[in-house]
Amino acid sequence: QSLGDVEVTLAGGVATLDGDVAFVHPLHNLAVVRCDPKALAALQHAKVLPLKAATFARGAAANPRAGDELHFVGFDNQGNLFSSRVSVAAVYLPSGRDEFPLWDVPRFRERNLEIIMLADTPEDARGGVLCDSNGTSGRDEF
Repeated sequence: QSLGDVEVTLAGGVATLDGDVAFVHPLHNLAVVRCDPKALAALQHAKVLPLKAATFARGAAANPRAGDELHFVGFDNQGNLFSSRVSVAAVYLPSGRDEFPLWDVPRFRERNLEIIMLADTPEDARGGVLCDSNGTSGRDEF
């Protein structure tokens, strides 16, 4: 049973699909949205969207370490998609003053997540994922 109905906008407005909320994580402000696979397949077949299923790393590859070379794929302040090679500077669990910041306006505050610090964070990055050169993601970021 759906937890709610949503409209999913893909590729900056190229296409929209109806979806439903399948799961909401109780701690991490994360929702899983399910779309009709037939509708997605129709968009792919019509070459409207070059969609591909995400693949996630397993084992040691899923846990970046300091010194690892990865790719950051994300979007900037203007909503433009970009990718950049990055180096992992550190991976740690925040505590004390390193915790996620409090906001002026009350809102959700993350806890129990590792922070991946990049040695060369892309400028104006608003969100994205870290992945290897094949596009395999170890985790979702930002």
